[in-house]
Amino acid sequence: MSHEKPVQTVCPVLELLLQRAAKNGHSQVQLAKAIGVSYQRLRQYRRGEAGLANALPSILKKVSIYLDMPVVLLMVLAGRLGIQDMEWPGDVQRGRLQQALLAMRHDPWVGPLMPAELEQGPASVQQFVLWLWGQYTVACNTAAGNAYPMRWTDILAVLAVRESTG
Repeated sequence: MSHEKPVQTVCPVLELLLQRAAKNGHSQVQLAKAIGVSYQRLRQYRRGEAGLANALPSILKKVSIYLDMPVVLLMVLAGRLGIQDMEWPGDVQRGRLQQALLAMRHDPWVGPLMPAELEQGPASVQQFVLWLWGQYTVACNTAAGNAYPMRWTDILAVLAVRESTG
């Protein structure tokens, strides 16, 4: 029996790994083996001395399999990818935002309610409003019985909820 003090984990992926290991009845040694690292490396991850964000792709794949989640979601949770990695660069992004805002302005239910200031607002606010509009559009089409494909953000949200509720 170890008399080590409990270590505060630094990364949400580690929390998920430890929860899954406990649920599966796996020790930390078994967890380390399952994800392809040494027990010492797992301890380094837990202490914040090493980060899963910098792990080899082969390790991320094993963690992905252990947690039963897509590698890209794992990379987001580990901090290897962020929202900025999912944006178009510079002028391309501005052009896409302006096109999307114009489409939103032409929406008969939402367009008349759009404040004119939104078009000159920060890109982050524009993206958030467009995401909300996209969610509203999906909900309306689904309620009307139209087949509407899930967006990748919906898939990530469903996976995150599924993982957090066990």
